Amino acid sequence: MAARLGEAWPWSSAAVHLRGHDDDLVEVRPMLTLADDWEAYLSDPCDEEIAAHIQKHSRTGRPLGGESFVQSLERITGRVLRRRRPGPKHRMEEK
Repeated sequence: MAARLGEAWPWSSAAVHLRGHDDDLVEVRPMLTLADDWEAYLSDPCDEEIAAHIQKHSRTGRPLGGESFVQSLERITGRVLRRRRPGPKHRMEEK
């Protein structure tokens, strides 16, 4: 039987949510309050445009989220995470 979406990915929390029990990295309660039936949630077809957007960000390693979310991640990591124009690399300016 084929693995459900995300279940076979080692970095995915899908398997933990399907089991319904916390592990060393994932606390399932917050997400289980949003989706009672994770089997059905993971089986739902994903909009192709959304899936392409997620795949693009997965390939590039860039975070997927709004501008304020990405900016907060940049402050936390001290790295530029949003796409920049090609050319010489510059250090992130202190904010």
